[in-house]
Formats: sequence, structure tokens, C-alpha cells
Amino acid sequence: MLFPLLEVEKKELKELFSVLKVDAVTPSADTIKNDIKKEFFKEHSRLKSILQVIFQLFFFFKKKIIIINI
Repeated sequence: MLFPLLEVEKKELKELFSVLKVDAVTPSADTIKNDIKKEFFKEHSRLKSILQVIFQLFFFFKKKIIIINI
């Protein structure tokens, strides 16, 4: 089973980061997981709002078209 977020906790990666930048801080797998979830739900909420507006406009104009055609 693969756990890609755990890769950031490997000693080799932390050493590589410290070679590239001495005072580099490597986030934990939990921090990365929480950040990803937070961004996902933020984008989910944003997309939901956009789709609600689109559907409202669609049904508004659909009603107008039906009334014109009657």
C-alpha cells in the first residue's frame, strides 16, 4: 500500500531539504493532509456557489423562454 504523504517524513528527503536550505522546515504528513483537505473544501464550497448561480440563471431564463413561446 502506498502512502505518498509519508514521503515527506523520510530522513533522506529531510536531509535533501537541509542541504538545499539549512533552516528548511519539512511539514509533517498530517500537516500536508490537513492543508489539502482545507483547500479541497474551500474549492468545493466555491464551486458549489458558482453552480448554484448558474442553475438559478438557467431556470430563470428557461421560464422566460417558456412564457414567450406560449
